[in-house]
Amino acid sequence: MQPKGHQGGSVSVEIDAFIEAYEDGVKKKGLRRRSEHMLRSFRKSIVRYFKEYIGRKNIQDVTAQDLEEYEAWRHGYWTAKAAAGDKVHGNAKERPSQRTIEWELGAFKQFLGWASDRGRYSGNALTFKFTVDKKQARSAFTEEQLDKLAQFARRKSWTHGVGSMDTTPGLPGTGKCCARLCSS
Repeated sequence: MQPKGHQGGSVSVEIDAFIEAYEDGVKKKGLRRRSEHMLRSFRKSIVRYFKEYIGRKNIQDVTAQDLEEYEAWRHGYWTAKAAAGDKVHGNAKERPSQRTIEWELGAFKQFLGWASDRGRYSGNALTFKFTVDKKQARSAFTEEQLDKLAQFARRKSWTHGVGSMDTTPGLPGTGKCCARLCSS
């Protein structure tokens, strides 16, 4: 560990130090807030994305503006990888959800907090707040859609071998919805 007041190195070097310290904390089973799951998650987000995004930058030069611009960079990450001929994992989303971006930024801020506690970071990025757009609620089924579902549910080919669709209280998947579907 470097002494307090150390000005910090590149983001990449500091991320490696953070991951190493976190690994040590996981190995010492008594430490709170250290888990294998979080270690894997840090590797999947901080190591993979942020080392590539701003890894060469000195940690002291990381700003809230860098975090503000991360979302746009991240949206093009896998497209750029594919265009460069790199192998892209089958589960990789071309455009990650806002919740994913929010988690990745939160993980990076946790890293910056760790660096700040050790005197390695004193910039303004910790003040950055990512706001997730309000999710639009899906509208309920229309009467026409419910009728189509009921017609489908009544088809013998669909219900063959599945069991009866009754409205027996207490059974999962039964109740008002099934009563409507099964009534003729």
